[in-house]
Amino acid sequence: MEAGHTAAQADAECRVLPAWQGADRQDVASFSAANARLWKSITEHDPEPWKQHMARLAGQWCDYWAGLG
Repeated sequence: MEAGHTAAQADAECRVLPAWQGADRQDVASFSAANARLWKSITEHDPEPWKQHMARLAGQWCDYWAGLG
C-alpha cells in the first residue's frame, strides 16, 4: 500500500504466499484491527507525518478486512 496499491490490490499480491493462503481470515482481520489501533495511539502521542501516514494505511487495511467479514 505504501507504493500506492489499494488494500484489495495488496491482498491479491499476498495471496500467492503460502503463509497468506493458510491464514484464517478472522485472525487477519483481528490483527489488522489491533495494528490500526496501535498506529492511532502512536499518532495521538507523536503526530509526525510519517506516523500519521502509517496510521492511515493501517486504517485502510483494517477497513478492507472488516468489509470482508
